[in-house]
Formats: sequence, structure tokens, C-alpha cells
Amino acid sequence: MIDTIVAKHIKPLIDAISELKMTIQDLSTENLNLRNEIGKLNNILPCEQTNFADIDAQNAKTSYRNVVTKNSQKTIIVMPKDDKQSTNKTKFDVMKSVDPLKDVNIGKVKNLKDGGLLLKCDNSCNFKQIAQDKLSASYEIREVKSVGPRIRIAGIPDYIESKDVSSYMKKQNESIFDESSTCNLLKFSPIKKNNTVFQAVFEVDLITYKKALSLGHCLIGLKGCSIYGAIDITRCYNCNTFGHSQKYCKNTVSCPRCGGNHGLKDCNSDTDSFTCVNCNNLNIKNKNSEINVNHAAWDYSKCGAHQQVLQKIKQDLFGLPI
Repeated sequence: MIDTIVAKHIKPLIDAISELKMTIQDLSTENLNLRNEIGKLNNILPCEQTNFADIDAQNAKTSYRNVVTKNSQKTIIVMPKDDKQSTNKTKFDVMKSVDPLKDVNIGKVKNLKDGGLLLKCDNSCNFKQIAQDKLSASYEIREVKSVGPRIRIAGIPDYIESKDVSSYMKKQNESIFDESSTCNLLKFSPIKKNNTVFQAVFEVDLITYKKALSLGHCLIGLKGCSIYGAIDITRCYNCNTFGHSQKYCKNTVSCPRCGGNHGLKDCNSDTDSFTCVNCNNLNIKNKNSEINVNHAAWDYSKCGAHQQVLQKIKQDLFGLPI
């Protein structure tokens, strides 16, 4: 009885397997025939070899070209002289005065505090000329100076002079730099812990920045040096938030140690008790956020808010992924 039932269920499986074997054999024969036909065609037609490395290189160039095009737009800030004005009013006045497609090709608009606008456009000179003629009575118009990514080189020996360090960088590190690479020295100074060892900050182009950070090290003289990203973020010493300095701050004072409404010198909290005002504000803004707040506003190694601002800058200015 049991043997009959088992045989009844197994037989269809055996038949299916046999049919599958036959199908595979037919496909194998067909594949062999196709390969033979392709071989004959290769002998008749001129063959052009496809170099996949070239394709990858071309894709990389295209991608980089898109990034450069995207980030070649100039940044203009339009600020109303009346700081109580709404951004909608500013947008209305700009649209009434400037054709965003015909005149300047505006590609991005961002609202700022006090009714201001940040605009990215192709023709900043044309925009400023038109805006100054039509908007200068009620607005301040200025162009934001574009900056390239920056890298910091740490561990430079003391026998390397500042006037020579750029040459060492470019000539000894051809895997990072080529003839077209930007390499402008911005800062050269000893490190805090050892005044016989130096560090340098360079402004570079985007492709060099990516190469340098990917490699993580370079050679200067006979010394191996470490490479770090060096994007500076301004933190206000009055309110301790990012993006402006104390000189231009209109916010209330906050403590960088405990986050209270007082300055650091008036803080009475325990020396080992910290609450970061920026991370705390971020948690309040994003209700489900659980960013650690147990650090001072100046401790960027632990500051989640600082990391978010840093990644946003990388994306907005340099087209780098978050």
C-alpha cells in the first residue's frame, strides 16, 4: 500500500527530471551552434575589441563632468534691507525683475533667515547687474566666493619649508596629483603637541580631494604623512549654532557646556556634565531622533549635529554623497 502511494508521487518527479535533462541537452546543443556561427562571423567581419576599462573611465569622466557642471553655478545671496520681510515677498520681487531661465538660468533656490534668498545661477555677473539696477533700493545683493574642497596633511617633517611643500606634494604623489590638479597652500603650521612636526592645509579640486581621502596618506620628503578632510564650519560663540559668527548673531546667548541661556563664564554646571545645544535642538526638531547630547558644543568628535552640517556642506558645495 505504502509502496504504491510513494511510487504514485515519485513517478511524476522522475518524468519531470528526465524532461528537464532533455531540455538542457537541447539548449547546450543550440548554444554550441550559436558559438560556431559567431566564430564564423568574427572571421568575416572586422572585429573591434571593447575595452571595459575605457568604458569605466568614460563613465567616471561623465560623472565628474556632471558634478563640475552642477557645482560651476555661482551662488548669489539676496537680502532685504527690511529684516521683517517674508521670503515670499523677496521671491516675488526677484521673479518680477529677473527671468530665471532667460537671464541667468537659476538652478536652485533656498530660503534664508530674515527674508533672504540663496540662489545658484549660471551667469552671476548678469544677475548682479540686473538685480542692482532693479532691486538695490530695497535689497543687498552679493556673490558668495566659491571655494574648493580642502585637505589637511599631518606629519610633515621640519626640514620641509612652506614655500616648497606644494612642490613636494605634487611631484612625490602622482597617484593623487596630475598636471591639471589644483593644489593651493592655505596654511602651514606646527601641530599643537610637537612644534617640530608640521601640518598643511591645501585647497584642491574635487577629483583630487576624492583621490586624496581615498588613499589616506602621502609622501613628503622621506616621511609618510596622513591626509584628512579639512572643511571648516563656523560656530557662533554667542548662540553656539553653526553657519555664522558672533559678529552677525541675532540669536539669544546659549552655553556651549550645558546649553543653558547664559555664557560659558556664567555656567555653574558640573565640570563633567555636558549638554550640546546643537544636538539637543536637533532632537527637538526631529522628534524621533536620539542623537547623543552628552558633550560640549565644541567637541566635534562626538557631535552628531556637526557631522550632519559637514555632510550637507559636502553635498551642496562639492557634490559629494552624504
